[in-house]
This record gives sequence, structure tokens and C-alpha cells, in this order.
Amino acid sequence: METYYGHFRDARGLMKESIALERKAGSWRPTSEYDTFHALREAEVGNSARAQQGAAKALAGTPNRDTQLLLALVFARAGDSEQAQKTIRCAKSGFPIGYYGPKLQRSDDPGGDETT
Repeated sequence: METYYGHFRDARGLMKESIALERKAGSWRPTSEYDTFHALREAEVGNSARAQQGAAKALAGTPNRDTQLLLALVFARAGDSEQAQKTIRCAKSGFPIGYYGPKLQRSDDPGGDETT
């Protein structure tokens, strides 16, 4: 809710508190999943530098395939199509030949070239 109203500092603080509470309660979620959602939120509101930092941190945390694909979206929305493509290739590498992953479009070109 805080993000919706533009209270980004408060939203970040609430996210940290919720992660701490989940950890205390014995949550099974990997840290990379939290970092991914944080990075996506930052990308969606135009904080490209924070989004890329968060996505890089999430990638270092051994994310699963779904998280990797979401991180590819974060990189694309943050303007780093090269890293988005690398992340998609990495996500695809452990899966059967013929699976090509989702097609991403550049956020600044809704009808144009795809980045995959």
C-alpha cells in the first residue's frame, strides 16, 4: 500500500520487517525471492539502479527457474536487455531443448523488437 501512495522508504522498511517476521516464524522462502520482488517493485516505479542492484543480489542467491525468469523481467524493465537475455538463457539451460521461455518486449517500445 505504501508503494502505491509513493512512500517508497516506508515500503522498503515494511518489507524488511515482514521478512524478519517470516524468518522468525521459520519461513522456507529463499532470500532471493524477497530480493526479486523488491527489485521488481523498484523497476516498476523507475528506480533502475536499485532494481538492478536488487536483481543482481537475487541472482547471487541461487534462485529457482521461476525467480530467474522474473529477474529477467526486472532487468528488462530496468533497461538492461543484455542481462535480461543472459538471465533467460541461464533459466532455459536446465530445461528441454525446444523451450524458449517468455518473450520480453522493451518497456520503451511496446510494439517493437523483442529482446529474446
